[in-house]
Amino acid sequence: MRVFVRLRKVDPLPVPRVVTNAVSLYAVQVSVYILPLVTVPYLTRVLGPEGFGKISFAQSLSLWASIIIEFGFNLSGTRLVVLHREDHGRLAELAADIMGAKLLLSTAVVALFLFLGAWIPLFRNEPGLMIWVLSSTLAMGFSPAWYFQGTERLALVSALEVALRAVSVLLIFWLVRDTGDAWRYLALNASASLLTTAITLWMVYREVDWRWPRITGALRTIRSNWGMGAFRGVEQLYTSANAFLLGLLAPSQAVGYFSGAERLAKAGVSLMGPLSQALYPYMNRLVTTDRDRAQSLVHRLVVVLGGLGAAAAAGGMLLAPWVVPLVLGQEYGPSVLSFRWLVWLVPLRGVNSVLTMQWLFPHGRESLANLSMIGATCASLLLALVLVPRLGHVGMAIAAVAAEVTALVFLLHTARAAGQKRTDLTGRRGA
Repeated sequence: MRVFVRLRKVDPLPVPRVVTNAVSLYAVQVSVYILPLVTVPYLTRVLGPEGFGKISFAQSLSLWASIIIEFGFNLSGTRLVVLHREDHGRLAELAADIMGAKLLLSTAVVALFLFLGAWIPLFRNEPGLMIWVLSSTLAMGFSPAWYFQGTERLALVSALEVALRAVSVLLIFWLVRDTGDAWRYLALNASASLLTTAITLWMVYREVDWRWPRITGALRTIRSNWGMGAFRGVEQLYTSANAFLLGLLAPSQAVGYFSGAERLAKAGVSLMGPLSQALYPYMNRLVTTDRDRAQSLVHRLVVVLGGLGAAAAAGGMLLAPWVVPLVLGQEYGPSVLSFRWLVWLVPLRGVNSVLTMQWLFPHGRESLANLSMIGATCASLLLALVLVPRLGHVGMAIAAVAAEVTALVFLLHTARAAGQKRTDLTGRRGA
């Protein structure tokens, strides 16, 4: 006779808390994407396509390199904080291990920048750019966002980040005046990130006892988090390193055309992420206690975010000839075609984020998510090598969209498989 395991129902969806966290994350997205977007029309005109291409190339490298230090702790650390949030001793140990791991990983990043400073002409000719890019990288990498997301208290941190980034935007209009001021733009952004990270780390250690990081704990943490760290690195490579890759294959002007279009598209992409992030701690509990409800919620998120994203992409395609010159300037007419491709990242990344964060990660299937990202990255790199020499920035846009489609196909298949396996494991036990 088979014995069926009755799953314990969790508390109803904590709507006020999820909404509060989602609003906080949307505020951060405004500071990260929308506030800088306010400066884009100014920067594209003041710096020109070549200067704008330089800062886009540098920032793309910074975003990817920061993921080496972050190493997926914003996801795995969040999950551990959710499990141990009432155990102050375990939280102190967790903070020490993550900080130690980040210190070890940061040494590799510094070595990488020293190598790139000698190899890449832009950094060799303008070393000041590299210094500020490295500063920004370290600030983003050491951010303790994992702690505040795990404790589901994002409002104060979000308000701090928005305020500091708003100040940096005002200073950009005051201090960045011509093509020689690209370093000032990077310096202002790096300063805002450094100050945000310093204050939030201070807030963490007001609540968690300080413990000196140990090399054994740091190495153990890196080993245990290897799957999540690899996923974040590969994901960032194909979502944020496009401008960096294009800069290796095409002149700075082409990078400027692509980056202008990409920034406009990312403003739409950024609107899809906060709700998914706010639900992440809750879904980690729900998949282990009420799988059917979790699966139903994921289905609804896919439909809603995918539908809204597709509608936004269609509207972006139609409005591109007016929006791109209006925001970026008449010099960026070639960016229109790139933008028409890149707007389709809005629904694709929204759906991919739901399948990854709300289904595969809570099921502990980081390896499957890694395979999807690796396949997408390979598709992007191969297509970029073929298309960029022929189509320039438009070829890079096509490669980016193709990578997302590749990831979507794989994620749909693996998410279905993960759900079926979970049913077999939790729904039945042997006779």
